[in-house]
Amino acid sequence: MTKYIFSFTFALAISCLASAVDLDGSFTFQQEYLKIKGIKARHRQRVKAYLTGNHTLNENAKVTIGLASGPTTPTSTYNTLGGSFSSMAVNLDQANAQLSTWKNQIHSTFGKMKDPFTRVGGSQLQWDSDVRPEGISLNFDNKEVVANLGGFVLQERPVDEDSLLFAGDVYFPIELNEKTSLKLGFGVFVYTQVRGKSTLFDNENTYGNSGTAIVGTTSTTYTYTEDYTLMNPGIELNTRLSNIPFKVYFDFVYNTEASNDNTGWTFGAQLGDVKGWKDFSVAAYFLRKEADAVLGALTDSNFYSQSTGTQGFVLSGAFGLFDNVSSSLTWYSTDAIGSAKARENRLQLAASMKF
Repeated sequence: MTKYIFSFTFALAISCLASAVDLDGSFTFQQEYLKIKGIKARHRQRVKAYLTGNHTLNENAKVTIGLASGPTTPTSTYNTLGGSFSSMAVNLDQANAQLSTWKNQIHSTFGKMKDPFTRVGGSQLQWDSDVRPEGISLNFDNKEVVANLGGFVLQERPVDEDSLLFAGDVYFPIELNEKTSLKLGFGVFVYTQVRGKSTLFDNENTYGNSGTAIVGTTSTTYTYTEDYTLMNPGIELNTRLSNIPFKVYFDFVYNTEASNDNTGWTFGAQLGDVKGWKDFSVAAYFLRKEADAVLGALTDSNFYSQSTGTQGFVLSGAFGLFDNVSSSLTWYSTDAIGSAKARENRLQLAASMKF
């Protein structure tokens, strides 16, 4: 009898929780082909999943808790299949509180959050889309001006100075006519205590950035040789072609702290938008990021195996199979700038579901 009472109580608690929390999530299954010249091609299957709960406390306060699959890296939530059927990792993807005020035009967020800054065209020039900054952000949006400020802890060090990020951007949405709009603006990202410090996340990998090697008895680690203060202007044009959404964008970054290899840019376009059955989209962009244009540890994990000092193009297409169910095909063709390193070709076929 006791176990039935417990089961009923547990089910009731879950039901009450679900009614108080707005849940959303997604699941993606991916088949990937990776070929680097001179190296045997790699075929692998990967999965990723998100589950996010939002609980509104009142008209001015909300709490968000999110879980995601994947290894404990800042730039990927994919798990690769083939681990002898062992359990896969699930990590805390978001944990934050949000406060709104002044006619709901000012929002502050505290904790681990989605990228609060404007990304023209969804650009991943500086950060992978899976990066979740940790700290405090402030957003202002009155439909005529969008401004964001943030202070984040990049690397906490118990016996040394912490690496921090102070950043801000301002963008202006401009309605040109009933079909066409323009978004343009500028961002500044100041990373502190980087030069001379161990490389982020993995101290045995510079991710393409300039580094000083420290040779040990069992491994070689690296410290950064440059600091990073990034100027980041961007522009995006949205319109409709035969009533199909179309956008074109340009994103640029310049590291004022590095004297060489200090710029990056991407230019791209997308036609269509997938929301339901028979919807489609096709997209293409070219991206170039010199060695010290951005911090490699935070850049797109798919672009030349997550490295700066690289360039190449990305082509993709997606099609709506059902409502909230889509398929996509993406091709990365990338190589190292001014290097004899082999070109990398990455092809990804995926099916995604959202709820």
